[in-house]
Amino acid sequence: MKKIEKNIERWAHDAVPDVLEQVMQQKGIENNPSNKKRARGFNLRWVTPLFMIPIILLLIFTLSPSADVEASSVYLDFDTALEIQVDENDKIIELIGENVSGQAFVAYLKGQTDWQNQSLDAYLETLFTEAKARGYIADESPVLVGTRASNDTRMNALKSHVIDRMQNLPEHARPFGDIFDHDMNPTSMQPDMMSGRFGMQRALLIEALIEANPDFDETHLEALPLGELIEAARQESIDIRTHPRMMP
Repeated sequence: MKKIEKNIERWAHDAVPDVLEQVMQQKGIENNPSNKKRARGFNLRWVTPLFMIPIILLLIFTLSPSADVEASSVYLDFDTALEIQVDENDKIIELIGENVSGQAFVAYLKGQTDWQNQSLDAYLETLFTEAKARGYIADESPVLVGTRASNDTRMNALKSHVIDRMQNLPEHARPFGDIFDHDMNPTSMQPDMMSGRFGMQRALLIEALIEANPDFDETHLEALPLGELIEAARQESIDIRTHPRMMP
């Protein structure tokens, strides 16, 4: 570090012209040794450190490791499956489509709506209004909600917040029917279940169905509409909770 500081000081000293000495010469006082001595001392001891301060600060900020943004995810599946990544303040940092329909819908949202750094609360209304208008969700479609976060407290709080917000959206932004969620841990999934062939929450539900009844065919389950998948889970006594939509 001392070597870096010495190099910076030498660079700053060489880069700063001795303009004060030139001014003194123009004023006719270049032959005064005491003034010349003061001018050089002034240049070395005062000007150079001033130039060094911003350079050293820049190096500190550049070389010091930056803190990663802690992202949490909200998963919504209404046969169109997508992921909404948010920061610790629930500001949106990314939208990801999790199946073919979800990818098309996200491409539309990114091109036509102001989504980045928007409040999740406010954007959920936009999302469901556009989903209805563009045919990505049908009237009374069930919605499966899931969340992922760095700890269970954050994960459960985020899920509860999203469900509460969905239940209280304006009527035009509530084309969906009942809201469903379950507490399965997304971190337990195998890598091939995260391939984006279908939404994460749907994949978790299919995994639970096959575990509960090995006679289920995975390909058949993948092709089922979300409502039928939820009904199959209920018949197998899989823990899945219903949150009815609130009426105006």
